[in-house]
Amino acid sequence: MKKILFKIKGLGIGGIERLAIDVLNNLKLENKKIVLLIENKEENFLEDQLDKNIEKVYLKPDWFNPFLIKIKSRKKNIFYKLLYNILMNYEKIILSKSINNYIKNNKEAEIFIDYNGEAGKYIHKIKNIKKIVWVHLSFSGIKENKRKKLEKRFQSFDKIVTICDEMEEEVRKLFPILEEKIIKIYNFVNFEKIEEKLKKYNFDREEKKMMREKYCVSVGRLATVKDYETTINAFKILSEKGISEKLYIIGDGNNRKNLEKLIRVNKLENQVFLLGAKNNPYIWIKNADIFIHSSKLEGFGLVLVEAMYCGVPIISSNFKCGAKEILSNGECGELFEIRNFKELAEKIEKLLFDDDRRQKYILEAKEIVNKYSMENILKDYKELIENYK
Repeated sequence: MKKILFKIKGLGIGGIERLAIDVLNNLKLENKKIVLLIENKEENFLEDQLDKNIEKVYLKPDWFNPFLIKIKSRKKNIFYKLLYNILMNYEKIILSKSINNYIKNNKEAEIFIDYNGEAGKYIHKIKNIKKIVWVHLSFSGIKENKRKKLEKRFQSFDKIVTICDEMEEEVRKLFPILEEKIIKIYNFVNFEKIEEKLKKYNFDREEKKMMREKYCVSVGRLATVKDYETTINAFKILSEKGISEKLYIIGDGNNRKNLEKLIRVNKLENQVFLLGAKNNPYIWIKNADIFIHSSKLEGFGLVLVEAMYCGVPIISSNFKCGAKEILSNGECGELFEIRNFKELAEKIEKLLFDDDRRQKYILEAKEIVNKYSMENILKDYKELIENYK
């Protein structure tokens, strides 16, 4: 039986990781077996959701990541900075050697899929296998030296998969000599999983109280790229206008302390709440008045599709590669300029008090959301892998 090597950095709580698990658990191939190559053995929070029958191979030795993190924390010292740079180069050697050893010892290995798009740094060293890379992020605004470096790396792949129309167009313009390698396969959402989550929920007393409030919701990592600062500043304007709508932010991350400080400075402790990570964010989304997404950059923004499925009107930043396409140029939700908290505040206020527009967005979203269903998109995955020559 032929083997498909599916490589990812880890199985953390990010969107790419959740998508990877749905692909691995649900993609059924004829006479082919998927093997998951995982860079890191630590912090694979979603690993228990992976089908137990899927073979897993960890690429780095157990000591490497803890040691790297320890050295990184001391980078202000010139010696440790030098050691850190040496280790980062050594990491490429470890990963390429581990992958090549697996290919050498498993002659049935047929295709290598770089699903998180980070193998480009060493892909030229991977031998005797067909190679596919998934592109999950926009390259908008990259400098020419970076473009040339990416182009050289992409030349080592046989196929380059983009995840939406806008990204496909962008990649074709940036790398015209790779025209024949570039294809498009949309990201997808597992609607069945959401439906199950919407039926199964247990709230404690405090959560029940919060659920009865009038609120908007945002979901995602508490990272600077998600730009929750813009949403919080928009709620400061709403608060000053006497609008008492609450904001619940679901997710965790290393920017939490900064956001907590911003909430205190703006005196929004009774209006904006950081709820942390939730096993079931969908029930919070479904019961919200508005779903707000203020990200500066996304791979595709599948959380918008999830919100559409949950039947809640959306206001999103107009991030590259995804926002306009998912929201059909504003037909299925509102778009605002990235980091423009005044525009966001204005759109929130208008949408809160315009039931007709809210219903319009919900109905329009229902018409197109199945475009991103798992069943539809996995057919494209299957065709790419099974018919790949």
